[in-house]
Amino acid sequence: MNAQVEYPMSLLVEKYRQLREKKKTISERHEKELEPVKQAMGALENVMLDQLNRSGGNSMRTDNGTVFKSVRTSISIADPDEFRQWVESQGKPDFYENRVSKEAVENYINAGNPLPPGLKVSSDTTVNVRK
Repeated sequence: MNAQVEYPMSLLVEKYRQLREKKKTISERHEKELEPVKQAMGALENVMLDQLNRSGGNSMRTDNGTVFKSVRTSISIADPDEFRQWVESQGKPDFYENRVSKEAVENYINAGNPLPPGLKVSSDTTVNVRK
């Protein structure tokens, strides 16, 4: 039969806080160590995107992998009150998740409707590499 060992709660809390602090220290060190790698990757992405744009292509296959462009769209609420009023007046509760439903808004716009009031749209073209 396994006997359950009882530890003082103060000891458990102390150990937990020590581990949480260690986790924070490792995460901070990890972020610092990754920063030059992220910057170098960003610089390479910019060069590859520029070359794709100058070639007029959307992708390029190489022996080392394929580089391709993709567009990332972000929809955010610029004026919460205006958007909420529009949602209520239009009966479009599906435009809410715990944020704006990008898919619902994109479908609405793609159906020929204007961007609902109180929203803003931004898109970034990025480059991706796949092997």
